[in-house]
Amino acid sequence: MSNKQTTLSNTEGADRQLAVKKMNTATLAKHKSWQTMSMQSNKTELANNWQKALDVKELEEKPDKYSDHAATLLFDANDMDRHTLRLYRNVARYFTDKEIQNYLKHNEANPFTPVRWTHLIYLSNVNDDAFRKKMIKGIKAEGWSCNTVSKECDEFTKINPDSANRPAQRLKPTNAMKKIAKHSKELVTSLVGIEDDAFVDRLDSIKPADIDKTLEHVENAEQMLNTLEQSLQERRAIITSTKEKLIQRKTLLASKTKGKKSLSGKAPPSDAEISKSNSFSQDLAAPEDVDSKPVKKVIKKVLRKKA
Repeated sequence: MSNKQTTLSNTEGADRQLAVKKMNTATLAKHKSWQTMSMQSNKTELANNWQKALDVKELEEKPDKYSDHAATLLFDANDMDRHTLRLYRNVARYFTDKEIQNYLKHNEANPFTPVRWTHLIYLSNVNDDAFRKKMIKGIKAEGWSCNTVSKECDEFTKINPDSANRPAQRLKPTNAMKKIAKHSKELVTSLVGIEDDAFVDRLDSIKPADIDKTLEHVENAEQMLNTLEQSLQERRAIITSTKEKLIQRKTLLASKTKGKKSLSGKAPPSDAEISKSNSFSQDLAAPEDVDSKPVKKVIKKVLRKKA
């Protein structure tokens, strides 16, 4: 395999070179497979793009293995824009490998009515499984063009606005806070030592030819720190609000739990029962002609009065 296949030549852009340098070993392996894939003529466009969609899904589901921005780096290194990344992500979200393999077999047996990658892109804009299956059936049977499928998707989402594709599911609150904590720790660790002012005294050692380049780095750092400061303020506000709401919820749940424990199995007496009980006690406490009678007779007499 040539060097161009693995690391990109200098003529292919500094940004692409930089993206490759930032890749870890696992992501670089994916990048090499993509370059090899582009040179294979025996694979169809659908097969190649589906494999890339699966790779994107894997990269984003396993950040610990590939890094948090592996998919973006892979696209940058292959000169592919972020919009295309979203398309790969959507197709992988709404179709399964079993379905794609079925389409590939159909295409091989029916070259005049193929299911194309572009078909899947348009269909992934509709969050309705029944509609997508109906469209695939029409493509296979009648050879519907990509333009026809696009128009059908537009019409369907206009009539059924809730079926319009939504962005990929956002992070759960717990995972979002975990991610903020992780990257904050990484940032603090990466900046250790730079807070020391001693390095300023060594600026005189910079070669005159490197002053402009160093100054450019300083200005870039200043710009990024300003952006970081704004981002930190926004995240701090989110964290503060989240903490307050969680404490409130915890307090409320604790109060409800305590209230349940304090309740006995017996229902509290009603107002009528309490009133009746008080009246009965008063009758027993001060009877006019029962001073010398047994208690049982007193009770019977009081009951007869109530009857």
